[in-house]
Amino acid sequence: MKVLLATVEIAPWASEGATADTVAGLARGLVAVGEKAVVAVPDYPVLSGMRGLARGRRRVLKLGTPSGTLRGAWTEAESGGLKLALVEKPEFFDRAGIYGTAGEPYEDNLARFSFFARAVQEIAKAVSADVLHAFDWPGALVAVWRMLDGVPVTLGLHNFLFQGDFSTVRFPQTGLSWDDFGQFEFYGRGNVLKAGILSSAAVVLPGARMAYAVRTPGAGCGLEGVAASEESKIHGILSGVDYNGWIDARSEAGRARKVSARQSWLASVKLDPLGPEGMLVVCPTGLCSGRGLDILLPVLDRLMEFPLRVVVLGAPGLAMAPALQLASLRHPGKFLVDERDDASDWHAVCGAADAVLLPDALEPSDTRLACAMRSGAVPLAQSCPGLREIVQNHDPAGAPGNGLVFYSHDPEALWDNFVRAMDLRRAGAWDGLTVRAAAADFSWEAVAMRHADLFRHVVQR
Repeated sequence: MKVLLATVEIAPWASEGATADTVAGLARGLVAVGEKAVVAVPDYPVLSGMRGLARGRRRVLKLGTPSGTLRGAWTEAESGGLKLALVEKPEFFDRAGIYGTAGEPYEDNLARFSFFARAVQEIAKAVSADVLHAFDWPGALVAVWRMLDGVPVTLGLHNFLFQGDFSTVRFPQTGLSWDDFGQFEFYGRGNVLKAGILSSAAVVLPGARMAYAVRTPGAGCGLEGVAASEESKIHGILSGVDYNGWIDARSEAGRARKVSARQSWLASVKLDPLGPEGMLVVCPTGLCSGRGLDILLPVLDRLMEFPLRVVVLGAPGLAMAPALQLASLRHPGKFLVDERDDASDWHAVCGAADAVLLPDALEPSDTRLACAMRSGAVPLAQSCPGLREIVQNHDPAGAPGNGLVFYSHDPEALWDNFVRAMDLRRAGAWDGLTVRAAAADFSWEAVAMRHADLFRHVVQR
């Protein structure tokens, strides 16, 4: 199967967010699992003379619009085994920013990205694409402009935050007829993302939790009604991670590295060392947006009777900070609040930690838990929609899981989960739980296989 990925961001050349890494990771993952992938991206100035980028055949583009013919070109290229199609139109893409400068979007973004969308349609014909997977709100224009009989367009989004909202007076920049404005219309304005969701064959969001969340007012960002009406086409596939540089706790050697890494890290943050039955538990506030500490505090004094070291990573909310600081004074050497950014040293933290405490709903698209699990940090997590995609509860009487899940936002439920963890630790069963956590595969190859299955499904419909 040949997949054409359409994006205005790609790592390492043009990046303003997570999309750039996702495109590069997914493209390489598709190739690794035996699919063919081409990435269509604007030919930005930064690509000129880029080391390792080999350019090939150049083709002229002539795109008809109601106001005349737009001219441009696209060039075949390759970098590190990744095939590219570079869309050339200097007046649109030879600029300082991708979307704008100094925090202000370019006034002609509709025209720029509509040209790109039209060019992508021509590229899809030339490369005989089976499916076209476009990203973000500029990619939504690709879905709207789909003119290829039998070639479905799917849409990849990280969230609904950026929607391509525009005043109706700008609609002619799309090159579309006013007869097409209905799918864009949103409370008296135009909304590209809405039109793309309605026009696409499928919408992919980073994981089941985000796919659920966009149907609610918070994550839906005003488009939750559209998401609910198109629920059948919305799919959750977690973003992939690059495991290079992480401790791999699937092997005995990796788990042995954790033992020394734990003692070294404890010493570095001035916490007491731990014996074989002891556990280092980290609670990264960023993974739960700082929520959940309200159920940790009531049981913290009891928890400190166990051979535990508990570290809250990241600045807690103002309401929680005084009580947590008092707790650290009551339990010196055992409990710590480290207010540094909880992502700044995640490699070292995960390599040392025995468990990751998630006392509230996991942030929908954060990939740090996947990396922690590969490093052998077992999740102690409160249940939330989509959690099972990452963490399966361990039941000694049933199916073995890769984490310990509790099902109510309650201090006693959290306490019971810690009791379960310590029982497994004392019984010598923790090592197996660590191995299963590390075996969960969130690599780009695994993610690419799930995308490929979806692409085949929409092609065969």
